[in-house]
Amino acid sequence: MFFSAADVKSCMQRVQVLKYAEEACYNGSITIKAFSSGLEIGSCNWTISSPKANIGHVSSSLFQCETAMDFNYHALQGCDTILYSDNSARNILGNVEDENCHFASVNNNSWEVLGEALLNVDERSEEMEKLAFISSCAVDSVEAGGSVLVPIGRLGIVLQLLEQLSLSLKSSI
Repeated sequence: MFFSAADVKSCMQRVQVLKYAEEACYNGSITIKAFSSGLEIGSCNWTISSPKANIGHVSSSLFQCETAMDFNYHALQGCDTILYSDNSARNILGNVEDENCHFASVNNNSWEVLGEALLNVDERSEEMEKLAFISSCAVDSVEAGGSVLVPIGRLGIVLQLLEQLSLSLKSSI
């Protein structure tokens, strides 16, 4: 099925732009709120609140980020159900709920486990070590007259890599 330009324009006129923590009300009973996922500038997770239930939706997220607003896990407190659409996010609560479940109800004990998992800086340190290694290899290659091509999927990694390259270049002078 193809859509006409008028169909697309009509659809786009119904889009409502939200800032982080700004609420949008739908039909007077459902409230939708965006909050930072920490992944990239502008990427977000969602909470959907109704009189019967509060649902959190967690998509691809980073819990500590140099280039975007940090993941806001406090926004998930009070949710009756949390839907995970990314396996890396689900692994955080792996000890709390069934690993094969595509959604999990969160209780008070879960928040303690989540907080402890988010405070773990091992992954962040490992990522920075990898970036430092890539940067040192890139500097060595360029100094030897070679070229460097690094395919990267996330803008935040590009920014961190550029920062690390700058530091590597300064230290090699």
